Amino acid sequence: MIILLLFLLIIVGVGFIFNKLAEKYKKNRGGYILLGTFTFILGVAIYLLVCMVLWKHLFKINRYLHECLSFILGIIVSMGTYFFLEKKWKG
Repeated sequence: MIILLLFLLIIVGVGFIFNKLAEKYKKNRGGYILLGTFTFILGVAIYLLVCMVLWKHLFKINRYLHECLSFILGIIVSMGTYFFLEKKWKG
């Protein structure tokens, strides 16, 4: 239950950050909120796919550590997208 709440909180936070970025550069806010949310979920999905492929090597890691690592990868992917868009729109 706590993990689900954390997941929703992170999605809202990522959407808020992308909303501010879209407002700053006068872009479509709704589209970029969805893009930010999608990139976070994509990062989590990438971790899950890699975890499934490497399950034999990673099965000794705690479940909660897996969840934390997937959230971290989701944040890294979404923030990478954020910085890419900001650099592209500045120049």
